[in-house]
Amino acid sequence: MKPFNKILAINLLIALAIGAVSLVGAGAAPRNGDANAFIALGGVILMGIQAVVCWVASLVYLVKKQTSQGLAFLLSGLLLPILGFGTCSLSLFFLQ
Repeated sequence: MKPFNKILAINLLIALAIGAVSLVGAGAAPRNGDANAFIALGGVILMGIQAVVCWVASLVYLVKKQTSQGLAFLLSGLLLPILGFGTCSLSLFFLQ
């Protein structure tokens, strides 16, 4: 597997795992409290941290002239906030 595809796949699998855990956690929480929003927001915050780490890694790789890895981390960093917002919206929509 090419490094570009491997980096992209690993980051998206981590984001998928965070989204699945937050969705299951919000589903297990009681419906009458604020736990659903707190758990969904926690998942989005974790994905935001992951996106920032991807952006920093992309800068490091681009400065080192390793463009394939740098572009993979940059693309991952751009896709993760979209995925995080979608996961938060989906969990809040279905669990309210």
